[in-house]
Amino acid sequence: MQPIEIRDSRSKTARRLFVALVVLCGLLWMMFAPYGRFAEMNLVFKVVLLGSLGLVFLAVAPRTVRQLRSKEPWLRIDEKGITDRLRGLFVPWSDVESVRPYGVATHGLQLSALHVALRNPEVYAKQLSPPARLWMWFMGEFYNAHLTIQISDAEVEPNVLIDHMNEYVSAHKSAA
Repeated sequence: MQPIEIRDSRSKTARRLFVALVVLCGLLWMMFAPYGRFAEMNLVFKVVLLGSLGLVFLAVAPRTVRQLRSKEPWLRIDEKGITDRLRGLFVPWSDVESVRPYGVATHGLQLSALHVALRNPEVYAKQLSPPARLWMWFMGEFYNAHLTIQISDAEVEPNVLIDHMNEYVSAHKSAA
């Protein structure tokens, strides 16, 4: 079986970074606004609310810049396992129980994802950086014993990808 590599669209990543920068500039303006509704806000409220949003930006921006600069795929699925370069994870097939589709349709937008059921999710949660671990906790990943992989931008059809991954899982189970 051929490895499958999924790359993120550079234009989407650049747009994401641009929007994050605009939001950060807006937050800074609101923090120091000399007039209007934001000038009347309590300083503690400004620091807590707007500072926390700024911290989210600081957690997301470095990863987005790394994505823009990287020429490597963010996801590689091969005979060894799943390599997720965005999260810095490698999951061997021996730790994968199953792969199933997960789709959400909202406001005409179809988001496709894969739920990868893991045998030992705690092991992979410990490999993450603290901001990534917090994000994964917020999204409910690892604690539900699964890893969610977004495949909305993949050039490969989701069903083909799922079949490919399940072949690897079943081949590894039969070899063990």
